[in-house]
Amino acid sequence: AAQCALAVEKDHLLADIHQAAALANERANTLDAVFQAMTEGITVLSQDGEVLVRNTAASLFLGIPINSTDKLQGFLNRFPTRTLHGQPISYDEFPLSRALKGERIRGERFVTVRGDGVERVIEVNVTHMLDESQKQRGLVSAFRDVTEQTRVEQRLRKALETMLNVAEAVSGITEMKDILHSVLAMTVSTLTCHRGSVHLFNEDEQAFTFLLSSGFEDDEVEKAWLLEQNFWLSPAANQYQGFRGQILEGHAAVISAEQYASQPNPFNQAMVLAAPITHNHHILGLIIVDRSLSHSKADSTGESRPPSWPRDFSIWDMAVIEGIAQLAGLVIEQARWQQEAASARTSEAAMREANALKDEFLAITAHEFRSPLTVILTHSQVGLRMMRKGTEPQTLQRVSDSLMAIEEQAHQLTNIVNTFLEVTQINRKQLVINSEPVDLAQIAQHVVTTHSATSAKHQIRCHIAPSVHPYNVMGDKARLKQVLANLIQNAVKYSPLGGTITVSLCQAQSTENEGRRTIEVCVADSGIGIPKDALPRLFERFYRGSNIDGNKTRGIGLGLYIVAELLRMHDGTIRAESTGIPGEGSRFIITLPSSPIEKELVDSA
Repeated sequence: AAQCALAVEKDHLLADIHQAAALANERANTLDAVFQAMTEGITVLSQDGEVLVRNTAASLFLGIPINSTDKLQGFLNRFPTRTLHGQPISYDEFPLSRALKGERIRGERFVTVRGDGVERVIEVNVTHMLDESQKQRGLVSAFRDVTEQTRVEQRLRKALETMLNVAEAVSGITEMKDILHSVLAMTVSTLTCHRGSVHLFNEDEQAFTFLLSSGFEDDEVEKAWLLEQNFWLSPAANQYQGFRGQILEGHAAVISAEQYASQPNPFNQAMVLAAPITHNHHILGLIIVDRSLSHSKADSTGESRPPSWPRDFSIWDMAVIEGIAQLAGLVIEQARWQQEAASARTSEAAMREANALKDEFLAITAHEFRSPLTVILTHSQVGLRMMRKGTEPQTLQRVSDSLMAIEEQAHQLTNIVNTFLEVTQINRKQLVINSEPVDLAQIAQHVVTTHSATSAKHQIRCHIAPSVHPYNVMGDKARLKQVLANLIQNAVKYSPLGGTITVSLCQAQSTENEGRRTIEVCVADSGIGIPKDALPRLFERFYRGSNIDGNKTRGIGLGLYIVAELLRMHDGTIRAESTGIPGEGSRFIITLPSSPIEKELVDSA
């Protein structure tokens, strides 16, 4: 009986063992299936750098058998790596080598060569394998191809730089052809194209006329290329109508030999992106850029060689060129207005008309600028949402930071637009001042505190002289904040080496209105100073001192003009004092009449 019982128990134990083994095998197969199904390349290394195992994604990317084992040094010999800036990465500086020494690696990017010989941008994350005593025994690395994502980030940065450069080109240049040539060159460079052209549109004839081109070294090639454009810009019946129609509706359009294979294309042009130059919904012209790699030529047998197809234009490319084309429309209108203004200087009435044209230009520029800005902002936000889908947190943070920086720069350009609007409102006497009793000392302290937190190189201080009278004035609180903020920002901008910026308030007696007190505010810095010959013109529109390097210090010359006009609307004044010696800085002194309400309270007391 005992032996029977032991036999039964043994059978049960064997059954349990078989069941556990089957379950373990099933789980191992499941984990292996998950491991092999992962889209990221996974590689497990021992502590001495030997590859223990890799998954299918890693094997396919590298182009080596999945079960091959080699050491990290051998891998780097076969697949040289470099930084995103093109610098070779040594064995000791390679992310996995540093990880084997205990360094934490998260979201590092480098360039390597895929198994098929194509260069790709790789992002790698590493987790250390530890034993029971928490000693490192190896590592698990996960990498993925982020080439396209990197290209998007680079394009966004280039797009923003191009928009800013084009915006700067709008101001101060009168030759339309020179400006459009510069705009075209920047567009060709930004969109990595080979060549391009600008055409003007005759609305009466509904026809495009060639104006200028960029990227052609051979006149014959240029003639052939322009002839190719005529097939699309002046199509025969039922040929390229969709392309032309899209242009005339005000939208960018892409055309390629693949897209219209059945249409006449004698030069085998591979790809063209075109965007209409518009202003107030009227088509003024057209920007065309070409990314085709070559025009195939007939060989000795009379057969054409296969065309080499380039990379497709993306939605980002279309958004950028549409924004640039709208800015180009502003350029054309600016040139026309400036020519009209120049001819109008022959009489006093014509001069007034020229000033009106300038003001109108500012108003329209401010409003029209919003279209290209909307393009950049909208697509950066769309890109941000797209990157959030199915992306790990580390990568999400990196992409999010990059796109948010782009959005921040676009908002800074929006501030320039708002400045243009304010100047227009001032000139048309449309700017409203909402007067109320305000504490100027409180405003000064608030503005100083705000700017102190954003300028690490400067010590911004506020000194309020003791007084039996409060620092009350009648004025628009928001506009007075704007005045002080602008003066502090100027002090920071023109003190590139840092230093102390002091905002001082004191009570003063008005020299014009005997018996009425005024409040004096002084903003002093230790920056580059102001040349003496610039002091009389400092508060004029668009004026900038001769000691300002326009390449290093941004500005449009409207800030101090707006400050002076806002103070004038508050019955205040502003003046500047400076020796013009670098390091001795400048002093801006503003005066404002004390609040009448405060005066009545003092008299009644």
